[in-house]
Amino acid sequence: MKRKFVKVMFFGALALSTVTYVGCKDYDDDIDNLQTQIDANKASIAELQNFVKEGKWVTAVEPITDGFKITFNDGKSYSIVSGAAGASGTKIEIDPTTKNWIIDGEDTGICSEGQKGDKGDKGDQGDKGEQGDKGEDGKSPRISADGFWEVWDAESGEYKKTEYEAASHIYVTADPENPLVWILNVLNNETKEWEKVSMPKAARITSIRALGEKDGKVDLGSTQAIATLLYGVVEEEKGVTFNEITYPKGTFLSARGSVIYAMINPVNLELKDIQSYEIGLTDSKGNTNFVVSAIDANMSETALTRAESTANKGLYNLTIKFAEGVDPDNLKDDIAYALTTKDAWGNEIISQYDVKVTTDETEKKIDNKELTKPFKTVYYLDELVGEQLNDVVDYNYSIKDEDLKKLDATFDKDNKTIIANKEGSLTVIINYLTTAGKKYEEANGARLDLTFEYKSEEAQIADMTWVVNGDNLTATSEIVGPSVDIIKEKIARIDWKIAYTDGKVEINGQKNLEYVDDDESITLALEGLDKDGNKTEEADKIVKYVIKATFKPTKIAAVSHTATVKFINNAPDEGLNNDVLYETSFTIMIDQQDSKLFKFERAESYFSNDNATAYGKAEDGEISYDLYTLYKNTTALANGKLYITFTEERPSKVENNQEKYAPAWLDKVDEPTANSVIAVETFGNWGGAYDSRYITASYAPFGNPLLNAIKDRFNLTVKSEIFEGIFEYIGEEGTKDKPFEVDGGHSQDLLAENFKKEDAYGKEYLFDDSRIKSVTLKLANQNAKDYLKLSTTDFISAEEGIVVISKKDSATPIVNPPVCEINVEITDEWGKTTIETIFVKVIK
Repeated sequence: MKRKFVKVMFFGALALSTVTYVGCKDYDDDIDNLQTQIDANKASIAELQNFVKEGKWVTAVEPITDGFKITFNDGKSYSIVSGAAGASGTKIEIDPTTKNWIIDGEDTGICSEGQKGDKGDKGDQGDKGEQGDKGEDGKSPRISADGFWEVWDAESGEYKKTEYEAASHIYVTADPENPLVWILNVLNNETKEWEKVSMPKAARITSIRALGEKDGKVDLGSTQAIATLLYGVVEEEKGVTFNEITYPKGTFLSARGSVIYAMINPVNLELKDIQSYEIGLTDSKGNTNFVVSAIDANMSETALTRAESTANKGLYNLTIKFAEGVDPDNLKDDIAYALTTKDAWGNEIISQYDVKVTTDETEKKIDNKELTKPFKTVYYLDELVGEQLNDVVDYNYSIKDEDLKKLDATFDKDNKTIIANKEGSLTVIINYLTTAGKKYEEANGARLDLTFEYKSEEAQIADMTWVVNGDNLTATSEIVGPSVDIIKEKIARIDWKIAYTDGKVEINGQKNLEYVDDDESITLALEGLDKDGNKTEEADKIVKYVIKATFKPTKIAAVSHTATVKFINNAPDEGLNNDVLYETSFTIMIDQQDSKLFKFERAESYFSNDNATAYGKAEDGEISYDLYTLYKNTTALANGKLYITFTEERPSKVENNQEKYAPAWLDKVDEPTANSVIAVETFGNWGGAYDSRYITASYAPFGNPLLNAIKDRFNLTVKSEIFEGIFEYIGEEGTKDKPFEVDGGHSQDLLAENFKKEDAYGKEYLFDDSRIKSVTLKLANQNAKDYLKLSTTDFISAEEGIVVISKKDSATPIVNPPVCEINVEITDEWGKTTIETIFVKVIK
């Protein structure tokens, strides 16, 4: 095959160091041969050397004042400037049509490409003629010894000097024999000769693997890729002409190609990097009848391993076609081929021999196709027709002018695109030439019947915020577009849909909640307003339209919502899908301001910061307490009781390697309850009185679990009213400093009234108070046990509240008067005991 020269920009006017050109040899050798002793660019050249050795490649070469900047794939760049006078930035390119050299926009008249070799003559009996001569390879421009640009003249087969002076000591070109390489051309100041060095301009491919197909998708577990290529021979005596090309009788015709899949590593390469490579097919002997003619990213509706609508990472579609000059008599279907290429460093990469190409002389036709597409969009017809185009030799499209006019459509025959600016239908005729050498045109061509349906235009609606409120249940957003006049003329109503902006949300600890349309927490309406901002249905008075939202406080969620609104056509056309003329989405933000809805007002007497104390009522070994007592606003709480719940955090401990939780205080274990009364075990039971735990009171505004609960969390301890109060002996005698005195003939009365008894609220109580379980007297030390006796040990049953203390009759004679201690112990219903000590001296 003839190789075409790659179009490139050249930059001049740079004085630099000496290099040596070594063609396609190892690039390390190129760089090692750089001599960096000439001028101030020495350091930059040395850095370029290191980067190329490390496997870096050039991503951009840009002209700068008196030089150029070279940028590598890691983003680092180096500026190299000229030490010589003269113009810089010469641009040399190839005209895509004439293939002539163009220098600074001027056509040189010199053709860059060799002409295709003549076809061999065909024998009388239909034998295949000899293959034509190979066209000449393109050659890079160069600068003559006297400083003028020379370009390769393909007609004469030699370089020709142009009139364009190149006052440059360095310039950059592409290597015509390797599209992956930039050539740095440097003038050796000593020898006055141009020398060259190569710089890679594409990422390095490390491996290729062909993949098969299964159920219409890439099969990652496959071991063989199969391509089927169609071919045929022109049988018509007079040949066949299609698309202004004549194919004489006996001409070998091949289809446009067959697609296989390949995985190419590393997977982070860009498509343009991969397309810079020439990937071929070869058997184990280096022979092939086939080539890779195109490389494209592999796309799919859903990704191969995850739900995502993008190019499949590392996977590519390779189009296989016959090599130029292939002999159909030599086609075999039992040969294994490998994918092969060379990188810019000269390394050959080859896949396993896992590609099988089969050939088929069967003629295939293009099927008719019907598609519906939105209008006002440019469509590439090849993409609409699809892969069937690969089964034919050549094709073109035709459309009747009157059909185009009806839809105000533009058809670009050369670029094979179409755009319709109105709704409606038209037929595209696919004219094509099959591998059997048969033409199918106009009435016999394939039909692509296109219906262009209305594509709704984008409306503009301002975002909206609603502050959660039980009285004001609405909010509005102004419609910026469509205009008031269009809505009056064309819009019948709106349709709408509400969804959570983030799809799934978490509210009050509930995860992955989705919007439920049945709740109708938000309803939308189209409203016209007059000049005073009042709603009106009289069209001539409407000066503005708004979207009015109505909210249900009992259903709404305190998150961002997305409203999708469609403006419905009041006169739609059947079959053109123009029911919706405009549509858009806007945001509805729900602003919950807790302070405007509810507040737990703590009773300060029960709280110290977040620590709360409850006294409760003790009865039958259990303490009950209403948590509402901890708050001031009892009326508000009572009105909102249906919306208030309580939860507790039970303490735990490990016993026998298992976690054990304390008994619950609330009537529901580990879940919210509306019952505010707790039941607590008495003191001495784990997790009971005097063992604290966290309680959370939660208010659900409007009883709505989707609004943020307003919470009050505190650490609660249930304590005894008696124990937390005052129990103190206040008699004049019986104290440590002034003890009672008794002897064999004299006793002392201990009076209940001589004790100060106040509960935690400061209220006085008596020993027979229902909150008192017992009031006992005990001889507290050994002296008391040896010398004293009491009329009773139960103060509650003492007659008239008097306990008589006297000397024990059996007491031993007294030498030194002892001091005796008597404890008076109050044990309350909470299980707490308070002790006060009385002192008695036995004198004789």
